[in-house]
Amino acid sequence: NTFKNDEPNDGISLEEEQNDPNSLWNFYRKMIDIRKAHPEISKGTYQTLSNNSDQVFSFMRYKGNKEIVVAVNLSDKPVVVVIDTNNGAGSLKVVYGKGKPTISGSFISENLPAYGVEVLGK
Repeated sequence: NTFKNDEPNDGISLEEEQNDPNSLWNFYRKMIDIRKAHPEISKGTYQTLSNNSDQVFSFMRYKGNKEIVVAVNLSDKPVVVVIDTNNGAGSLKVVYGKGKPTISGSFISENLPAYGVEVLGK
């Protein structure tokens, strides 16, 4: 059996995905690494976080003094979002993403690229 749609340099093969830092394969590898390093993301208490954009889904998972905040831009356009964590967000640091969030009290202000994902943790 040969794959009729398999073409060289089409970005689909594992070798091509491994060499592309923006590939889906590398994205999932990073998400698995985050899950291993931050068990609160899978075992912590879940809380949806409100924000000022209908295009952004944001939530927090926390367990003990560990917490992780995730923001996902569901839009094909960049979004400036302000997320309310309902508590002090000052010690959160970027775990994944290219943004440079501004944190003030319980609010996180962030520029999310189109379909961007940002993960902050402490």
